[in-house]
Amino acid sequence: MEWQTPKTDWQVRYDENGRYAGDYFEAEDYNRIMDNLIWLAQESQGLWPPFETPTKQWVTAESFGYASYINALEEWLESLVLHTADPGVYYGRRWLENGPGPTADDLNRMEKGALALYHMLAQQKQARPKLAIALNRRDF
Repeated sequence: MEWQTPKTDWQVRYDENGRYAGDYFEAEDYNRIMDNLIWLAQESQGLWPPFETPTKQWVTAESFGYASYINALEEWLESLVLHTADPGVYYGRRWLENGPGPTADDLNRMEKGALALYHMLAQQKQARPKLAIALNRRDF
């Protein structure tokens, strides 16, 4: 699994005729966010003490649309922040069945939060102290 560039420009907009022309949150978007959160948990290994991660949940177009799936994204964000460090991620909103779904602002918040964690872990990985050693007369 590889890191996928998050979508951080979710928007609601209408065309000149009043028809919705903004973004739609679909199963592939959900799975991209979930994959990125799982990738972040794997990337944190070796930088932070091991921790248990929430349940992995992927969806299909047919199974998508439940509050429990959106709550899973929030739980992953929360777990990553609590077990690594907080680069300024807002998490913890809880979604209710048959309630309003995530807005463009909510999606931007989640994707920007994942991106902030990505940058934080990359900096931490780069800053790890290294030993100057020579093996078989070759410097490393």
